[in-house]
Amino acid sequence: MLEEAATPKTPKKVGKCIRDVAILRLLFDLSLKKNEVVTLDLEHVDIENGTISILGKGKTERVKLTLPEETRNALSEWIKIRGDEPGPLFYHLSPAVKERKRISGTGIYLLVRALGRKAKIGHVWPHSLRHAGITTALDLCNGDVRAVSKYSRHANIQTVMIYDDNRKNIAGDISSMVSKSVFV
Repeated sequence: MLEEAATPKTPKKVGKCIRDVAILRLLFDLSLKKNEVVTLDLEHVDIENGTISILGKGKTERVKLTLPEETRNALSEWIKIRGDEPGPLFYHLSPAVKERKRISGTGIYLLVRALGRKAKIGHVWPHSLRHAGITTALDLCNGDVRAVSKYSRHANIQTVMIYDDNRKNIAGDISSMVSKSVFV
């Protein structure tokens, strides 16, 4: 999907491509929810210190997250195009929209869906990128659900356990062992 997003169809689409890569990076690399991306303003990004402040679901205060280098670079490239004018970090780039109107959750949903189709990976939605990020984190952390619950900002570690169970197919592995056992 990143490759699709990064490939402009026309020279006029370069800015859109750079914006879309930054959005994908946030959704996957930090496992952000689409509304956490929607509510970002330029002031919430600190490229110099490599941090971003997000407003999590049901929260009243922003949480500062460290940006991985790739995400930081993608945001830096977008901000060069976007400019330093205060306001929404991501906005619509449609020629029909004359002002900088904040991209909506539906806009991000449609963007991710279109990129999934172009990349020929089927039905993809923003939350599936979050799922993929969390599952990847579990793989890379050897199933350390405590570490991944901090990364994913899940208050309940049981939620991360669901990702871990799905990743490992524990039930399938056990049923296979049982089927090979001696039946009395």
